[in-house]
Amino acid sequence: MTKIGWVDFNENDRRKAIEFIKTIQGQGSVDEFGYGTIRDRFSDIFFPGTSTIQTRAKYFLIVPKILEELEETVTRQKQRLSRNELIEKLHKEEFYCAYTMLNNEEINERDHSMIIGNKNLLDKEKNVSKDYSLWVKRNPSEIYWSGIKTFEIFNQPISLSGFINRILYVHPQDYDYEKDNKKSSELIENNGSSFELPEYDNNWKETLKISLTPEEAEFLKGKIIKTQTHSLLGYMLTHDEIYTESFNTKDFQSFCSYLNKNIKIDDELLSTIELANSFNNFLLPIRYFYNYLITRKDDKKYEDIRNQWMKRINTLEEVAHKCELKAIFAKFADINKPIDGKTKEFFINVQKIFLNNEKLNQPEIEKKLTDILSEREKFLKGENRSKIINKIPIDTATDEIHLLDYRFRHAWQLVYDIYCGLNEKK
Repeated sequence: MTKIGWVDFNENDRRKAIEFIKTIQGQGSVDEFGYGTIRDRFSDIFFPGTSTIQTRAKYFLIVPKILEELEETVTRQKQRLSRNELIEKLHKEEFYCAYTMLNNEEINERDHSMIIGNKNLLDKEKNVSKDYSLWVKRNPSEIYWSGIKTFEIFNQPISLSGFINRILYVHPQDYDYEKDNKKSSELIENNGSSFELPEYDNNWKETLKISLTPEEAEFLKGKIIKTQTHSLLGYMLTHDEIYTESFNTKDFQSFCSYLNKNIKIDDELLSTIELANSFNNFLLPIRYFYNYLITRKDDKKYEDIRNQWMKRINTLEEVAHKCELKAIFAKFADINKPIDGKTKEFFINVQKIFLNNEKLNQPEIEKKLTDILSEREKFLKGENRSKIINKIPIDTATDEIHLLDYRFRHAWQLVYDIYCGLNEKK
């Protein structure tokens, strides 16, 4: 097996390396042909600061509080620590907080399951308290850092890696930023906390719970509204009726339909919602066809999956016509991570096939789609890992393929936590 490594000079280099490795590793079972880049761009606009691996709102405050105290301790005690020693201190504190929340007497089963690393914490055989590397693959600080910056709880434009570098040195002038290839934006002097947080007493970790206190909820709500006013996340927090309706909404499209009818939405956001919904509808038959293509004929679900694809053949031209791919690509052209050329080419070519639906019979459509999906999968994964090319059967095929929700349910959990915390006041 080939292994790849890189020298982690700065966060930009690290991000590029991770993106590259994700590409050569393939997109995973839920994104076999690389639509995730477009999905994630929409998600970042609608629900900024969120991710699919976040669990609860509390971490947006726990993580910066730990980092703030760590910075203060290192600076006050004039300690000289290695990078590994500092990171170990950080992980130890994160572990302790998780352990405290998990052992809180009032915790219910749902809350229990949403504490990061809960399974390993309870596994006595692993004994994670002696080896924090066994606790989680990704620590809360890594998972939540982007959102912490997005909501301006941390108010400097530096990466988590850059922040660790900053507190490694008691005297900033000792750190050779130029040598370590740091951007000028990361040249922040270590002259006090860069975190904005609610007040905590000295024993806050001893009584820690996964739920937000009223003060925490009020603070986090204010930060999100202030920094993300015109996002869907901002609307959910500024209109109580939207939050209430979200309980009755099954999917992203239904939620947006409610907003369009009942709330005056910013025109640009409304336009983006329309683009996202049209892309969702365009993507659905592609996903159904791919699923049909790789399902074994002796699979008990084969006929159901085939029928789901057959139902959509007559809709291909309509969904392709409504999907404004050029407008979508233009929407993301100015973002740091624009849609790559190969992804654009793939979807444009699929759209052409759909638009020629009336001129092609079913076997011709399926042949063209099979060819283009095969090439796309080969490009993303390599020929040896292509399920289509190698006729690799799957046992996990499903006749239920849901529309993309653009992190709607993950954002809903964040908003739910905030409203629960606010209601503690009453």
